[in-house]
Amino acid sequence: MDELLSEFLTETGESLDQIDAGLVRFEQEPNDADMLNAIFRLVHTVKGTCGFLGLDRLAKLTHAAETLMGQYRDGASVTVEGVSVILASIDRIKEILAGIERVGLEPPGSDAI
Repeated sequence: MDELLSEFLTETGESLDQIDAGLVRFEQEPNDADMLNAIFRLVHTVKGTCGFLGLDRLAKLTHAAETLMGQYRDGASVTVEGVSVILASIDRIKEILAGIERVGLEPPGSDAI
């Protein structure tokens, strides 16, 4: 596996581990601006790196999640459905990262929620 890709997987995995506990809090308190910002920064970083590494599926997924979170950061009312989409997106990011780690490529699939 390419060294850059390996480093990306390690760093993203560590960030996701750090944010996991916060995700439970975010689900219970969806208007927690600090947690929303932490999740947004992680997804934004993953999105930017994906473009550089040519991980198109992951880039599209993170872009969609980032767009929704950006609306919330800009003042849109946080909804239960939106929080569910954000949580599902984080779960899907983890699945895709695990697939990349196994075979060195993005696994095929659909990310429609």
